[in-house]
Amino acid sequence: MLDRLRWRKERRIKTEPDTIQRAGESAEFRLGQYLRAAGKKTGWKIYESLRVPQKDGPHRGEIDFVLLHGSDVFSVEQKHWAGTLQIGQDGEFIQQRPNGTSQVHGDVKAKHERKTSDLEHYLLQHHDATDFGIHTWFAFTHPRFEFEASSDLGIDIVNQKEIVERLEQSVNKPQNGNVASSLDALGTWDEVEVYGGRTFKGDVLDLGLSVLLTDLRALTHPLTLIEVSHNRSLLSLFSLSPSIAKIRASTEILERLERHQSIRFHVVGDASPVEIPWSKVTRVHLSN
Repeated sequence: MLDRLRWRKERRIKTEPDTIQRAGESAEFRLGQYLRAAGKKTGWKIYESLRVPQKDGPHRGEIDFVLLHGSDVFSVEQKHWAGTLQIGQDGEFIQQRPNGTSQVHGDVKAKHERKTSDLEHYLLQHHDATDFGIHTWFAFTHPRFEFEASSDLGIDIVNQKEIVERLEQSVNKPQNGNVASSLDALGTWDEVEVYGGRTFKGDVLDLGLSVLLTDLRALTHPLTLIEVSHNRSLLSLFSLSPSIAKIRASTEILERLERHQSIRFHVVGDASPVEIPWSKVTRVHLSN
């Protein structure tokens, strides 16, 4: 009974969302909606949160948006910062917030250019250099953002209105299907949502279930959803199956969860993987 009490306690632990992370994700979602609407009539294809393999390492980086227009590929870094932006002597982005505080974000330009270079390297493995062009944009989407562009920085910075206008006012181009197929193959991050609403992005390395992760990855569906129902009431102490995972893929699979089962997950930006107990998980999205 003591083990059941501990298990119920684990199921009842809430992990609240990170407010800054949630604001950024909401801004990315809105920008994605605007871009899809703006580029629909002029032949743009919009990719969100693409995982790009590093050319000099085993890991993958994330690009917020990759836009395809004809044979031109646009790598877009989105920031939802309020205030003014200054560029330091070493290339660091310095944000002066409306409340008077400041934050140094490091060399955001160099970091995004590395990811864009990784994307270009990936495409060159499948296409000739003459098959596509690659460009870098920085989109600052907060309405209270100000920046005076400097020609010697080599940065193409736009606000939300300007990037939408670029898509709307562009000339319609036929899509390069071969480049689109290569971008289609990259996929997005896996996501694990825990009780309380916090969502983690990264790579699921092992589900810890009887259903093998490799089998789910091999499905033709671009996304597999796992929903978990937990009984957190006092009566759950007498239940043999207080937690059930429902796997929605080509077919629906139900699996009874045990207390010590966990997901091995590598969170974006972390040095090493972590174990996330299934007792805390409410939803898992597996990308292709």
